[in-house]
Amino acid sequence: STWFDDKMKFSAIVGALMLVASCARQQDPAGTKSTMTNITHYSIDTSFKTVEHGAVTKKQALQTVDKYSAMQVGLKGSAEEVVSKSLFGFSLDEHRFIEIATETDSRFRVKLEMPGKWRLYQKEITIEGLTRLHDIVEHFFTMSLDDFKVYFDGLR
Repeated sequence: STWFDDKMKFSAIVGALMLVASCARQQDPAGTKSTMTNITHYSIDTSFKTVEHGAVTKKQALQTVDKYSAMQVGLKGSAEEVVSKSLFGFSLDEHRFIEIATETDSRFRVKLEMPGKWRLYQKEITIEGLTRLHDIVEHFFTMSLDDFKVYFDGLR
């Protein structure tokens, strides 16, 4: 198989796992926290299970983004190993989070999930550039969730 075929398979696996991971995180729909406090970092292990790493600061979150981005250079291994080194996120709780899939060291898929007025709000975008990802993560840490949703809705 070619590099492109492998990347397409990986992209499909990550997309499916983002769906599985977001479903696994949905446990308690209650709560309407409007400010970004106690944001935690989570990742996916080689068994495709969510691993909670505890509360992080904005600075620690940006370091985590850089770590995952750097791991993409020359990344090889089983699908489980690749996903565990490529999929992570930051959350307020099981229903309010951003999930990041690092496709390359400079291409990322970012998903926002949160309760909406009438139904669950989910939006996923693909972005180019580590600086853009830093901006998104910084905004997640510094804006109210409602303001972040407005900001995220405007991203293309």
